[in-house]
Amino acid sequence: MLIATFSIPHISSMSPFLTEMANDFDVSEGLAGQLGSVSFAGAFVIAVVLTPFVDGPSLRRLMAIALIVVGIGTFLTAVIPSFWVVMAV
Repeated sequence: MLIATFSIPHISSMSPFLTEMANDFDVSEGLAGQLGSVSFAGAFVIAVVLTPFVDGPSLRRLMAIALIVVGIGTFLTAVIPSFWVVMAV
């Protein structure tokens, strides 16, 4: 749930750049737009998995881990040259 919360601004901030992303990856704009859908689907799965842990005593640790995971995912998305690998990340 925390990762979903932190990733939503990241996902919506890519919409102005879809044309450039589609050109860089040599795919259609519609296919490049699927990155947002895949990200929301992943956020949903993570939210379902992490919800039981949010109520526990280690919320601060969980938030720190979530931020680290989002940071790693963002970095990998920036350096990966293949569209299909970005979809998997």
